Amino acid sequence: MIQKYLFRAAEACAYLSISRSFLYRLIADGYLCRGRRLDGSNYVVWTKEELDQFIDEHLKREVQS
Repeated sequence: MIQKYLFRAAEACAYLSISRSFLYRLIADGYLCRGRRLDGSNYVVWTKEELDQFIDEHLKREVQS
């Protein structure tokens, strides 16, 4: 099985179980990093580690409350 390392916006939303508009709100509010643009393309991606860090810092705390 291939493990995914880079996530585009739609994939990141699916991974985090959030809408695209909420993803952009999290970025604007500083809760989630802006991602990085791949050289020579228009693709913006987030790493699995960045998304997992967001989950650990923000979402797990909400679920436990």
